[in-house]
Amino acid sequence: MLLDAPADSCVTLEVFEDVGLETEDGHKTASQVKTGLVKNPLADGSPELWKTLANWCDSVERGELDPAKTIFEIYVAKFRKGKLATLLSEAKSAEAARTALAEVGKSFAKKPSGSRSVVKETEAAAYANRVLRFDAIALEMLVQNFRVTTARRNPLADLRPAVAAKWIRPESVELVIQHAHGWIKERLDGLLLEQKPAIITVNEFNREILSFLPRCDFRTMVTSMAGLPSSEQVEAEKTKTYVRQLEIVDLDDDAILQSINEYLRAAVTRTKLAEQGIVHEDSFDDYQEALTSFWRNKKRQNALTHTGHKPEGLGQLLFSDCCLHKEKLQGLEMPAYFTPGSFHTLADDEAIGWHPDYLTKLRGASA
Repeated sequence: MLLDAPADSCVTLEVFEDVGLETEDGHKTASQVKTGLVKNPLADGSPELWKTLANWCDSVERGELDPAKTIFEIYVAKFRKGKLATLLSEAKSAEAARTALAEVGKSFAKKPSGSRSVVKETEAAAYANRVLRFDAIALEMLVQNFRVTTARRNPLADLRPAVAAKWIRPESVELVIQHAHGWIKERLDGLLLEQKPAIITVNEFNREILSFLPRCDFRTMVTSMAGLPSSEQVEAEKTKTYVRQLEIVDLDDDAILQSINEYLRAAVTRTKLAEQGIVHEDSFDDYQEALTSFWRNKKRQNALTHTGHKPEGLGQLLFSDCCLHKEKLQGLEMPAYFTPGSFHTLADDEAIGWHPDYLTKLRGASA
């Protein structure tokens, strides 16, 4: 709501509704929040639906909410539907509101007095009938301003594109959302401790986020995606092909340990970048092609300019050149471990190697 609200408005928590919005000219949005995880709060027989509408009628009667200047919203954190709730939500004229309310009346009509069976009034019916007894003109206005909003997937997944659309590139979305959540919670907790209404102005929210954006460094964010691997993970890597490739050119143990760390961290980062949609799958292919091209050209250059080196020396030289190389991924600067780790992925697939005759050496090592 803070993302979508106009400047100079404010968003509230449990002031006149679960979540509320009040604009500078006095218009309000009263949003009742439902999880919808277990039961459907929009079902025709849901007590939650009719209790919410009854409570709004009470608020109108007390003068707390003006039905002509308030949007009455039920927000459900899961995609849910209900026949009567949809009918009411879609009624945007006085005539449509009267028709929708007539349908509600039919659904909860009591059986004729001559009926043999006496059915006890349900909780939902009790609230619905309370709504139907409310002032007709005010009720019709309330219905015209009533809407149902449901999450497309889930609240957090729906939030990501909204943040990206308002401010930033996709790669910084998670950092901004985490900061916004933390700031909002701290701000609200402080107000509640001071026994003040939990109100956040949109202007102060925007100022906070805009001041945070320059601190969003992509490389810092990506580095945080992949922490250091455990000793067990490192040990398990020592039989992998990319490690054998390093051993073939007599690389020392410290360099091999660093290479294992780079390989594992790069693998985790690639997975997370793909899962979060920050980097397109085709960009990884382009990236590997660029690395392979660099390796091929550098290998040829070293063979021509370092004719006196032994094969192992040429391999170490080629390995060092590749580790010092910096390649952007989809135009993004990557952290220091990513390019070397990606070279190791290619070496593990035997697409590249460090020793001039690495394939023959690998076959010999396997034998």
